[in-house]
Amino acid sequence: MGSIDVETQANGSVFLYFDNVARRNALNIAMIAALRTHLETLASQASCRTVIFCGRGEHFCAGRDISELGQAHERTGQEIRSDMELLGALAGAIRGFPKPTLALVRGYALGLGAAVVALCDIAFAAVDARLGFPEMKVGIAPSLTALALTRSVAAKHSRLMLLSGALIDGMQAEKIGLVSRALPRPELMPAFESLLTDLAAASPAALAACKGLMRLSRRSRVMRFTLLLASMVVAASTCYGADVYPSKPVRVVVPFATGGTVDFTARVISQQLSEQLGRSFVVDNRTGASGTIANALVARSAPDGYTLMLMDSSTTIVPGLFKTLAFDVSRDFAAVSQIIGAPEALVVHPSLNVTTLKEFVALAQANPGKFNYGSAGPGGAIHLSSELFKIAAKVNVVHIPYKGGGEAMAAVLGGQVQMLLTTISTVVTHVNSGKVRALAVTAAERKRSPVMPDVPTMNEAGVPGMTVYLWFGLVGPAGMPKHVVDKLHAEVVKALAVPAVRERFVAQGAEVVGSSPQEFSAYIRDEVRRWADVTKAAGITPE
Repeated sequence: MGSIDVETQANGSVFLYFDNVARRNALNIAMIAALRTHLETLASQASCRTVIFCGRGEHFCAGRDISELGQAHERTGQEIRSDMELLGALAGAIRGFPKPTLALVRGYALGLGAAVVALCDIAFAAVDARLGFPEMKVGIAPSLTALALTRSVAAKHSRLMLLSGALIDGMQAEKIGLVSRALPRPELMPAFESLLTDLAAASPAALAACKGLMRLSRRSRVMRFTLLLASMVVAASTCYGADVYPSKPVRVVVPFATGGTVDFTARVISQQLSEQLGRSFVVDNRTGASGTIANALVARSAPDGYTLMLMDSSTTIVPGLFKTLAFDVSRDFAAVSQIIGAPEALVVHPSLNVTTLKEFVALAQANPGKFNYGSAGPGGAIHLSSELFKIAAKVNVVHIPYKGGGEAMAAVLGGQVQMLLTTISTVVTHVNSGKVRALAVTAAERKRSPVMPDVPTMNEAGVPGMTVYLWFGLVGPAGMPKHVVDKLHAEVVKALAVPAVRERFVAQGAEVVGSSPQEFSAYIRDEVRRWADVTKAAGITPE
């Protein structure tokens, strides 16, 4: 039967495989129709950067499937015209495709296959590959797409190949300009994959310009310069692409509902980025399943910089809570910058009659299991940081989960639980009014919160190793072009330097960060490992 198999790589390269090995990958009507449909779909997909035509096994494409054509002398004029119109439409679809088209020839490319090679912007072939138009040998007139060969190869070469049916190898094909580059088989795939990586790094505008240069080089019959021209455009794309991004609104996905710290951070930074870049950064709240719905959505999005996410520390906790996830936190996201880090405050109900952390730890150690602590729900950042405190302080305090941070705060205010470890912004008003007592903050050693300067850090209060930040940062799907990541990072750092922005974050008890993509990426990986150890030590079984 034969089919066109589609394989999409993370870098945006889409392989269209001719899979009809029994017929040497010859294209039948169904495969031609499928090719056109795939090209029409991929033309509008932002995630598609380049399209590669390739054959299963050793054959690229052995022309039109003659098993559908019958004997050449028995075909009517209408049948021949219909077939030529069909092939002509395919040729138009390839030549009119708005993104770079590449051909990879590892074995034979015959007839229609050789025509596809001629129609592509760039073609790589093995030195021992065989290309040609053997139609004349079997009594079939050259197809319309075969005649397109004259647009890429000098007339004397095209006439010889079409009329004699002779086959040439990859080296000869490179000399006459039918392929861009011919390489020994061990070198072919590494060189081809290197080209795909370079093209994936270019901006959409640079790719369009690159394609134009490729077409020009074909028409000018200077195929040897095609790759040089392409690499020049790709090299220039860092500055050129940075100038045009963003060219449309950018979506910033938030994994939680409006009103929380994650949403607050996203809206503050999105508003400032909109002002700086002149394009709207629109917050999109996608709630559910401990934030995993939003994470999976962004991980599967096109890596073009137009879908971002405000990631928070809970994202690095969920791998220890679920056996299977639709995304990998360490691999499926491109880190841009950590925006803020917010230390937590440990507060207790005044009825405990303790004024320091050492006194509370001593009381809890003397009464194991007697006191309770609240959280916003099982598996959340507050729950896990509280479990970390139990391990560090060697105390047995019972977990009481609530449906949200508001309920947990109400529980400690009412005395239903005796302890709560949560964000400083949540408790500062109640601490100032005397309704709860703050014993310590989880900031780094001797780095007290400016919102509660009289409250010591955990290290100062006698519980070392209890530095915990609820952090928030900007990420995108893995594979985002480097110039987009770099521009976003630069703009985030610029935004965090704006006094009004800094003041809004500091007022919430947060520390402004603005780390580099490399630093943030390493921090995410470290956090995943850290919280996996905590969940295991706490006896939490992944679901």
